[in-house]
Amino acid sequence: MAAAEAYFVGRSELLSWINSTLGLRINKVEETANGAVACQLMDALFPGVVPMKKVDFNAKNDYDMINNYKVLQDVFNKLGVEKHCEVAKLIKGRPLDNTEFMQWFKAYWDTTTGGQPIGDYDPAARRQLCKTGPLKGSGSGPAAAAPARSTVAGSAASTAGALQRRIGQPASYATKNSTLPTAGGAAATPPPARAGSKKKLISSSARTSVTSDSDTIERLQEEASSWRVSAETATKEKDFYYSKLRAIELLCNTAGVAGSPVAKAVEDILYAATQEEGEACLAAAIAELEAGAGAAPDGMQQAEAVEQLQQQLQSGTELQQQEEGDLQQGGVAEQELGYAAEGVEQQDAAAAVPVC
Repeated sequence: MAAAEAYFVGRSELLSWINSTLGLRINKVEETANGAVACQLMDALFPGVVPMKKVDFNAKNDYDMINNYKVLQDVFNKLGVEKHCEVAKLIKGRPLDNTEFMQWFKAYWDTTTGGQPIGDYDPAARRQLCKTGPLKGSGSGPAAAAPARSTVAGSAASTAGALQRRIGQPASYATKNSTLPTAGGAAATPPPARAGSKKKLISSSARTSVTSDSDTIERLQEEASSWRVSAETATKEKDFYYSKLRAIELLCNTAGVAGSPVAKAVEDILYAATQEEGEACLAAAIAELEAGAGAAPDGMQQAEAVEQLQQQLQSGTELQQQEEGDLQQGGVAEQELGYAAEGVEQQDAAAAVPVC
């Protein structure tokens, strides 16, 4: 069947395709409503792309079903598949919605595989890796052969009746000796089981169980490590930002800064009890500061004020230099006055000496 024609396949053909591909025995298309079947179909097409440990085959509530469809949508996005899952409709389990989705899936499957069978794929082992293990209930286990056997038996009975009418043989004889082929061309009677197959099946199940336990332990260890790293990172970020807020608080309480409009606004924001209150304080502070900036002198007035300040500083510098010069001149005069006084004393002493 071409990929375009897959949109029009019936439910029985869809169920046969799903059961044979994934080794299930679901009886209704609505049983695919939780999204796990679609996830495993993508896992069969693209091995290793679907994280099967996140898929829950036994999802019953809306939350677990939505998680399955999240995994499926992530895979679609990763592979570039332009398909949007209408989760709200699909999880309700209505036959029409789930049938249309599975018909699209069949078309995508045929387009991707080109109608050829996929390689070696063990669906039962892959389901062992799921969150709650394999599917439990009527849809679990290998694909049921009972419907096929009943169909073959009905065909055998009708054929036996026709033979009996034609050649007059008893119906039991015709049924006993008739060998009718199945859809795959093999005989209707299944081959006898090999000796020791039960032991091999048990050992295989034991190995699968051990592998599943190991995967579960590894997954839990990875999750614990991830949460530990997240907690340490959050603690470091909390300490980092708390130290900055504490430094801002101390700065606002410093003399010379405390009481200013900006410091008051910062304190109001820091001490706000809720985020809304803090945002209101921030908006009020910005409005107040903008209003104050509008009342300030314009650029030319500011330049004039700066020029006047420079002139005052220059005048003060000149006055200081003049005072220093006066002090220096006063020191020289005082020194000269001292020298003059010393000379007068010397003259007085010389005049007081008697002349012989």
